[in-house]
Amino acid sequence: DELFTGYYDHFLLHLNEMRSEEDYPLYMQDWSEHVGRFVRNPDLKNPNLYNQDSNFRAHVFDASDELKGFFLKSFSEDFVEENFTDSLFRNRMLNELFHEITPVVLHEDDLNSMQYSIENRSPYLDRNLFSFVNSIPSRHLIQNGYGKYILREANKRIIKQKGPATWNNKVKSTNLYALHRTAPNGTILKVTNPLNRRTLYVKVVGKLQSAGYDYSTILVLSPACVKALGAINTNFMTNIEYYK
Repeated sequence: DELFTGYYDHFLLHLNEMRSEEDYPLYMQDWSEHVGRFVRNPDLKNPNLYNQDSNFRAHVFDASDELKGFFLKSFSEDFVEENFTDSLFRNRMLNELFHEITPVVLHEDDLNSMQYSIENRSPYLDRNLFSFVNSIPSRHLIQNGYGKYILREANKRIIKQKGPATWNNKVKSTNLYALHRTAPNGTILKVTNPLNRRTLYVKVVGKLQSAGYDYSTILVLSPACVKALGAINTNFMTNIEYYK
């Protein structure tokens, strides 16, 4: 959300940023049809909120006065916002990413994962991805009333399959390769063994022909792949992902 948009206030900030654009009425229409009618917070139901008050931040500590009634000790915290950019829309997202939301969530996730000696990693916090997303014009981040529009479009091309795989134990090879029914040669498959959650990336080197294999088999793997996946039986279930 902090990188690709997603919170209700992001839609209002985006509307405010698009106000001077020719297609602003379309953005407003999309918000009304797909977003506004679902919002329950009375402040965030106003599509002109940030045009009327660019300093509105009451939702950041929403219901804080009620929550204070449960505290055993008095507590207060001043709201501080860093100025990263002149864009109000982007600046709010960057403050959420670097100060307000993401660091808090990461801290909690790290505590949970390290309890079980697992090191948590967040792939969407990759610096190259961050730089790329922040180079995209703001108008493209929300389209047709959908937040995370860039992410949604990027994942449209991902093909997901579930089905049995097999292998020929008479072949002696240490290479990672696969035969697939429809994926073109050179396609990189992400193959997961659902029984132990082991995953590897393997290259398609040929088409899986029907002759010699059960019609339900979707993948033939090299012995090295099977060993890496920890499969025991000649036929075993797999989850596959690849880009079309």
